[in-house]
Amino acid sequence: MAFNPEDFVFEPVDLPKNDPTILEYDALRQIIIVRLGESNDTAENKQGDYRMCQLSDQLNENLLNHLPDKFSNRNDKIIMFWVTLEGKYGLVKEKLKYDFKTQESNWVRYDYNKLTDSEVKELFDVIKTAVWTQNYVARVKEEKTILQLARREEYLGQLHADRAKKRDYLLRTSDFRVLPDAPSTFEGELSAWVKWRVEVRNCVKSPVEFEDPDDYLLYNLEFKWPITPTEWHETDPDTEYLSVDSHYTESFKTDISPAALEDINKSVKQIFEYAKRRREGGVSTEEELADSSRAGELLSDTPLPKKMRDIINRYNLLYDITEIQPPAGE
Repeated sequence: MAFNPEDFVFEPVDLPKNDPTILEYDALRQIIIVRLGESNDTAENKQGDYRMCQLSDQLNENLLNHLPDKFSNRNDKIIMFWVTLEGKYGLVKEKLKYDFKTQESNWVRYDYNKLTDSEVKELFDVIKTAVWTQNYVARVKEEKTILQLARREEYLGQLHADRAKKRDYLLRTSDFRVLPDAPSTFEGELSAWVKWRVEVRNCVKSPVEFEDPDDYLLYNLEFKWPITPTEWHETDPDTEYLSVDSHYTESFKTDISPAALEDINKSVKQIFEYAKRRREGGVSTEEELADSSRAGELLSDTPLPKKMRDIINRYNLLYDITEIQPPAGE
């Protein structure tokens, strides 16, 4: 029996080069170490790269408390578990034993070697899933921080001010284009510039025009300026001006201040859409885990497998983790 470790991205940690393990779980220190795999066959890299994941107190408690008794329970708990490249395992446990002579109970540490291959695989999969879960929780916490920052009134005002400043600049520098004696390089250019200026003037909206701040933030993320009549005539003159999406350009990256860009990352649109959906209709934990596009953003480009979602639910790994509980009123 052999295992192929998943590709995780965590804080790097150095392990001895002769250590053949692909996964280690230290329950006392709440650490999981995962081997990413071999990069090539050279002696220097044949041991692969390792990453460390630090579990939160609650997630580590969930992992230990919700495992079947055969793995860990209140009086006979896991201390350390590891699996090697060849599928061998090690399991160190502590058992509470009563000494009738001293009439005292003491924890006794011992090696447990009675797991079947299927039980080793089961425990391996659960611990591996705990790694993803920790990253999931951390990502949700990060999302909430972004939401809190982005919903601030001064932040929303700055977004609008930046775009309004660009709008005013575009209108001011194009005034001459709509003068009666303005030079023309193609038929209908004057009317096209009039249409462009109307679009530029109307496309910039302020936060007060939206009841929900998230709607304004989504509008900002989807915002596009109309291309100029000159660009239209050079690239698509046979199509009615400003009648198709290609006549608009996503130039917000040059229009939003650097401070704003620092707060909003590439996945922020999804964050706001999800937060709004959660408030309006409610989103269950199962739905959150089943959202493949969201899961792909959280860890990798691969959607979260159903098997992993099932493990999270079966072993209740998200129990009482406040970061993923909807805030009051949502």
